[in-house]
Amino acid sequence: DTVPLVKPCVRLAHELTKGASARSWLEHAKRVAEGTPGGPVFLSVCEDVMLDPAPVMEERRSTHGAPGVPDVSAVAEQLRTAQRPLIVVGGQVRRLGGAERAERFNIPVAYDGTLIDALGIAPGHSHCRANLAMSGLEPDADVVLMLGTRAITEASPRRGEYFPKARFVAQVNVDPKRLEAMRRFDWVSASDPAAFAKALLGAMEASPPTEALIRARDEWA
Repeated sequence: DTVPLVKPCVRLAHELTKGASARSWLEHAKRVAEGTPGGPVFLSVCEDVMLDPAPVMEERRSTHGAPGVPDVSAVAEQLRTAQRPLIVVGGQVRRLGGAERAERFNIPVAYDGTLIDALGIAPGHSHCRANLAMSGLEPDADVVLMLGTRAITEASPRRGEYFPKARFVAQVNVDPKRLEAMRRFDWVSASDPAAFAKALLGAMEASPPTEALIRARDEWA
């Protein structure tokens, strides 16, 4: 009876009955939970499944290559010279990685306030400044990277522009359908946020901001 109750609220709801392969369904649930788009899953497992031998199932198993990453030079250059940079992270970053080294260049991080996917970064991170609305940074940021987020999810659309003082706003999302879903930006990329962030970090470490600029960001960050 539980499956019909939770089905409207999850990406996958299924009851495993006698003879079902628990491993097969667990792997399927993992793919759905981490997929594009991901989300919660629910499996109801009856006692017979846990006690009785399951049938042997031959399943295809893949080897995952490294995700492709676009040229990050445009974003790196903007962040390299920004006085008031801001990274806004979504749930993809928490699942896949990507915001761990924001402190290296003294860049504050805010998370998507709706938490639709998941909390994008640990609140205890040294450069986490709460959600986008509460951070107070959105009106004055001059360069913005929206990483692994749906961008601006609005219950009531805002009349004015977001990031009114920003000269450059970029969005990175693994799902192309979520790029510029609500607003237009200057640069977008459909790519894995963790792989993108790794490449971006490498580009910025190869040619970092000046130490004077990093220190000057103290008042902003």
